Amino acid sequence: MDPLRLALVALQKEQGNNQCADCGAEAPDWASVNLGIFICIECAKIHKSIGPAVTHVRSVQLDKWTDKMIEDMNKCGNARAKAIWELNVPLCWKRPKPDSPLVHREQWIRAKYERKEFVAGVKDADRPYIAGSMQGFLNKKRRQPVDEYKRRFFVLNNESQSLSYYINCGVIMDWLCAIRMAKINAAKIVNTEDANEITRDPIKMGELCKTPPQQTKLQRRFFVLDRNSLQYYKSPQDAEPLGEIFLSESDWVDTNIPHIFAHHPNMFMLHTSGREGGGFPFLTVDSFVRDSWMAAIHAAIETVKKSPEVFTFRRNYITDDYIGNKSDSMDQEASPITPSTFQFSDIDAIWDLPT
Repeated sequence: MDPLRLALVALQKEQGNNQCADCGAEAPDWASVNLGIFICIECAKIHKSIGPAVTHVRSVQLDKWTDKMIEDMNKCGNARAKAIWELNVPLCWKRPKPDSPLVHREQWIRAKYERKEFVAGVKDADRPYIAGSMQGFLNKKRRQPVDEYKRRFFVLNNESQSLSYYINCGVIMDWLCAIRMAKINAAKIVNTEDANEITRDPIKMGELCKTPPQQTKLQRRFFVLDRNSLQYYKSPQDAEPLGEIFLSESDWVDTNIPHIFAHHPNMFMLHTSGREGGGFPFLTVDSFVRDSWMAAIHAAIETVKKSPEVFTFRRNYITDDYIGNKSDSMDQEASPITPSTFQFSDIDAIWDLPT
């Protein structure tokens, strides 16, 4: 065996290099010269499909090697490469194994070297799945007939912990655009700025749990934050809100809960001067959702402070905590549960809590 081959085989047997850099298979006999890693034949096929501009693949036993190639391999190796290319692997990514499906192995390799999703300094914007929300088309298996699949538009919402799908996404967008255009035409708007204003999206939407005036129950509601107004609905499909909380320049949000729910870590308080008890306590599914809602409400309050004359609102005046004296008696009682032990996915409509 020639000296170059002997040097390469010696490198191949070093700790870390004796397993595939991508799937962990034993005794890899292929390599990516420019990346300086040893890989198995199955992963080598994927590297080859990506192309030499990203990864230059060679066989340890079959291809010719030069001094420069051996030098490049010696400078890096699997352990050093892992510290670079797998520095910032998110919790949701699982490292493939030798028997993992092809799509898992291929996307892992492409994410590492082609899209560079795990290197230092990568931004979450370059990894949209980090937010836990996504939308796009998937093929969904039908109940009947059992072997038939239909293309559906899916929407995964992290905050509402929901996965919804739609039969015809194109029709949905047509309706949305038509409704927006009807509003624009009714207001006789001709410029983009005014059109964006009248069809603006809410600042934030999602599910929170609130307390009614009795403050002995928690109710799961769908909330919509729009400028100085926080409206809540029984469900996202309802046309009219059950109630509305108007924000003013003197309001604020924090995690100081003067309430029987104060011990729960995922609660926050909207402090107002217009409600008995000092404000509105809210319960969220986790600290991330809690912090995002607090930041959004705080920003809305700051906007009101800057231009209070722009906003006309009732100073947190809500009759019976609901607009128009609407009753919430249609809610169904759920099983008693303490806020410190509940699972958010198990919430129905109302929980009775110990007083």
